[in-house]
Amino acid sequence: MHGKIADPQLYDKGKLSYQWAFARMTIIEKIVKRNRTQLPLKGLRLGICLHITKETAVLVMAAKKLGAEIALCSANPLSAQDDIAAFLYGERTNVFAWRGETGSEFIQCIKRVIRFSPLLVMDDGGDLHTHSDT
Repeated sequence: MHGKIADPQLYDKGKLSYQWAFARMTIIEKIVKRNRTQLPLKGLRLGICLHITKETAVLVMAAKKLGAEIALCSANPLSAQDDIAAFLYGERTNVFAWRGETGSEFIQCIKRVIRFSPLLVMDDGGDLHTHSDT
């Protein structure tokens, strides 16, 4: 499992956006630095259904640094930022998201995250819960 995104060549643009947000979300890095050696999320399979933004990328990368395995889909295909998806994909995150997914593609991306069998979910809108029985 690794993902499906619009364009992996957008990695560099996504990395710049991530770095911009990372520099402004300093509390996240403080939490990571304080806990990194213990890897408190090691072995945790985390399913995330949020807007694919630079801020979400900071959260995802922090969880990865703390040991989590992650599968990510978009909570809204109209808000997915393809450069951020490319950055996360390039950082070996399981990403299933691109701007303008059709309704059926949106559901398929959600189902891919569900098939990841996450132990814990972060879900903006309940899509992982709504589609978990389909």
